[in-house]
Amino acid sequence: EISLGLVGSEMCIETVDKLANFARYAHLGKHFETAVAFVEATDLTKLPLGRTEVDGDNVFINVFETVYDRPDWFWEAHRKYADVQIVLAGCERFGWGGEVTFGEIQGDLIPCKNVVGFDFTLTEGQFAIFLPLEPHSPGNPAGEPAPCRKAVIKVLTAEKDDEMLGSMMVQKKPGARKPDNVRCVPLLKSRKSSSRKKALNC
Repeated sequence: EISLGLVGSEMCIETVDKLANFARYAHLGKHFETAVAFVEATDLTKLPLGRTEVDGDNVFINVFETVYDRPDWFWEAHRKYADVQIVLAGCERFGWGGEVTFGEIQGDLIPCKNVVGFDFTLTEGQFAIFLPLEPHSPGNPAGEPAPCRKAVIKVLTAEKDDEMLGSMMVQKKPGARKPDNVRCVPLLKSRKSSSRKKALNC
């Protein structure tokens, strides 16, 4: 197990933006440039459920549609892929971890526990970017049970293991602003990774 503490409680706010501003993030790497080009040329709401290929294993999109009926709080991070979590319809509550203990690596997935951080809600047309090693918890209801359709763009960001920590140092969005209706709220206590596997692995 590895414990990680990140400095700066405002970091979670810096991950949130409107989809119309996605082009600002092309500087995150060559594969982000590919993702930006695809988003600008595609109506994401028309994508089918499941996986859509963009550039092989470098960039691909998973589309989900579900009803969130209770918080799952499955906390995860990824070794080499960045997650761009986009809400296409409805809303979804996310967690972002500032302090975390990493569990055993399972491919690209790293389960997390002993998480202390923030949670926030995305609504239609908003997204959050989680870089490799950034703990996050997707798939939580933002109130009463309601359907949500989302797209998760998987972007290969750290192609070598020694690039993983370096990817955490990338400045994500110079000059960008968070949407007015997005607020980050500190978690009242540490929430552990759920043992349930129904959480979206995305």
